[in-house]
Amino acid sequence: MFKKLKDRVSSKKGFTLVELIVVIVIILVLAAVMIPNVIKYTKQASEAGTKNAAASMLTEIQVEVGDAYIAAGGAPQKVKFGGVEAEKKGEIYITGKGSGKKAEYVVDGTTGQVTAFGYQDGKHWATWDAGDGWKLDNNSY
Repeated sequence: MFKKLKDRVSSKKGFTLVELIVVIVIILVLAAVMIPNVIKYTKQASEAGTKNAAASMLTEIQVEVGDAYIAAGGAPQKVKFGGVEAEKKGEIYITGKGSGKKAEYVVDGTTGQVTAFGYQDGKHWATWDAGDGWKLDNNSY
């Protein structure tokens, strides 16, 4: 009886412990090489998404401010964006859009043009200036 059991166990084919360890080491090396790249590309995608959302919102705000400027016949005191009136603090208009997202922009009182713009999405702060163009900061404010 023991002889049959011994023959049965010894005839089984399978992987040795060394082979299994080699496979695990190869998988770990591949993961170590891939993880930093995945993190880098995820960060770049997030930044690009913020910048695209900010650029889209800036375009919409420029249209709304232009319409308000034309309707008022001069510098607008009130600007609606997305059906919500923007809060005005001095020369800065503040518009909330969705949870954790906000935009601030400055309108030239004589031309009605947006001269500066900032957008926060909770992860990044994107700013645009008529002279400097786009800048992106990874810190939330």
